[in-house]
Formats: sequence, C-alpha cells, structure tokens
Amino acid sequence: MWRKRWVQVLLLLLVLLAGGIAWVIYAVRQVRPFYTAALAIPQPKLKQGNREFLNRASRFKNDIVKPGEWQLLLTDKQINGWFAVDLANNHPDALPVEIKNPRVKIDPQQISFGVMIEREPFPVAASIDVTLKITGPRELMLRVIAARAGNLPWPVDSIIAQIRSSMKDQGWTIRETTVGNDPVLLLSPPPPAEGKGDLILETLELREGEIFLRGRTTAK
Repeated sequence: MWRKRWVQVLLLLLVLLAGGIAWVIYAVRQVRPFYTAALAIPQPKLKQGNREFLNRASRFKNDIVKPGEWQLLLTDKQINGWFAVDLANNHPDALPVEIKNPRVKIDPQQISFGVMIEREPFPVAASIDVTLKITGPRELMLRVIAARAGNLPWPVDSIIAQIRSSMKDQGWTIRETTVGNDPVLLLSPPPPAEGKGDLILETLELREGEIFLRGRTTAK
C-alpha cells in the first residue's frame, strides 16, 4: 500500500513540475502589446519615420554647436523607424548579436524598450521600463522601473552593465544609486572639447508618443 502511495505522490510531483515548466515557457514567450504593435508597423511608415528622425537629428546636431537655445522633439514612431531602417542596415554592430528588433514606446510616465533575444531553445521578447529626469544642468537621472523576459521579472544587472559600458565608451560620467528598490544611473556628458560651448539641458518632457528636449549651448 505504501508503495502505491509513494508512486502516486511521485506522479503528482511530476505533473506539477511539468505544469510549472509549461507555465514558465508560456510566460517567457509572451509579448507586451506595445512591442507587438511596434513590430506590426508597415515598412513604408518605418522608412518615413527614419527619414524624419534623420532630418531632425541632423538639424539638432547643427543647432547645438552654436551658442544659444535649442530644442528637439522626437516621436516614438520616428525612433522606431530609425531602429528598423538606419540602425539595422548601417549600424549592425551597435547591439549584441543576439539582440534583434529594438522598439520603443513613450508615454508621460515612462519609456518602454522592447527587444527580441535570440537564444536557445526559443527567442524571448524582453522589455525594460525607465524614466528620465533632469537632476542638474549637466545631469540626467535614468531610473529602471521594471525589466521583464516575457511576463517574468528579469534581473537588471546585465542591463545596467550594458548601459554603463556604452555610456562610458562615449565619455559620460556615471554615478550609481537607488530610489526605493529601483537602480538609478546619474549620467553627466563629457566636458566640452577645447573651443566648444557646453550643453546645458533645461527641459525634458515625456509626452504621449513623444520626448521633448530644450536647452542651450554656452559661448565658447
């Protein structure tokens, strides 16, 4: 009799384990609605968004080298167009090889980034939610609110390390802290080159589908 009961217990544990594994597989394969919608944007609209992004980025690059005020307004549609067209075709080494199809969604509360991670045994749609805030004339606060692999929590250590490495490579100074339980990066751009004016960021606004920046460039 006791053998029969042990067999029943073992079978029950196996069923529960199989169910748990199936649930984990299901959860990590889920895709957030914003990412699904961004991936469904037709190619002509992506190309249009890319053109608009490049035009605004070019004007912005010219504006910030001259003393005086400047501003920049970008939409998530333009950023996604640049991700899908220019980044994919002209900067293939900008992201780790397993990271594919980055997309973004902007709303007044946060910026949500989504990517597809191509790993065995199946690809996983991962996402990260962050906020951006000005904390000084030359300092931005990036706060990581949540990171997910599918619907499951995703440790942010590797994400923070990637951001930190990328920003340091571009000469930014980085300080790390926390707000609540959220990791925070305090980012300061490199000092101006000799003979160049300094960039002062005065306004950063997250809007529905948009990010707006305003600032000024000091005299040389």
